[in-house]
Amino acid sequence: MRRLMLFTIWLLVAATASAAAADDFASCAQDANAARKLAGCAKLIAAHPGLASAFSGRGDAHANLGHPAEAIADYTRAIALDGALAAAFYNHGLAYLAEGEARLAAADFDRAIVLDGRDATAFNGRAMANVALGRPEAAEADFARAIGLDPAYARAFQSRATLNLRRGRLSEAKADFDTVLRLHPNDQSALAGRDLAEGKGVPSGAEATGSTTALGSADAVLAPDGPPPIATSWLARRARAYKRHRDGVRHSQELAASGVELRIVLSH
Repeated sequence: MRRLMLFTIWLLVAATASAAAADDFASCAQDANAARKLAGCAKLIAAHPGLASAFSGRGDAHANLGHPAEAIADYTRAIALDGALAAAFYNHGLAYLAEGEARLAAADFDRAIVLDGRDATAFNGRAMANVALGRPEAAEADFARAIGLDPAYARAFQSRATLNLRRGRLSEAKADFDTVLRLHPNDQSALAGRDLAEGKGVPSGAEATGSTTALGSADAVLAPDGPPPIATSWLARRARAYKRHRDGVRHSQELAASGVELRIVLSH
């Protein structure tokens, strides 16, 4: 009887531990709450230090919490453990792009594309790295590949529209912004971008060129589905700058406050 009781207790403990481990796996893989995801992945890593997906998941959590250095370290470890993990290369590239390391980001996107040539987001990411590196033709080709793979990929259309806006190709920019608005009719940044392409609400003279470029760069940098806290910050500055244009106030200092965006603007 005593042995049976001990065995029953052992089964209950094992079942509880198994359920906790399953919760950690689920949290690390799927939890939308970055803090819970971080905790779940940390427990998984402690229990399974060779599990690449756990490091990749923790990297995602760090990126979502605005910790780019930690995210890069975790993605680097994930890649070292599993060199065929396309998502880790892609997210590694995003983290490098957010840090202004466009050349390193491009190399990661290259590898992600080799591993999964059907991933439209990887082509969009590489396009943005090419924008940052001053390679507009290569960026155009990658945007086209992304859109060819996913004709409903609004971010790729918006990023390409922004690039065309900055290059003075206003009709092409307007066409892409129109596509974004067909996909997402209430997208305020696409509405503002289309206004710029149509010459509405833009200040005259050199200041107009500079602020249009700055506004465009925000869409461009935001486009690769970057870490939410960083993206949210960019979006907030962009929205304020758009509002100032609509109100006729001729400046874009708020937008230029982003070092990443400013580096891309200055590279063109």
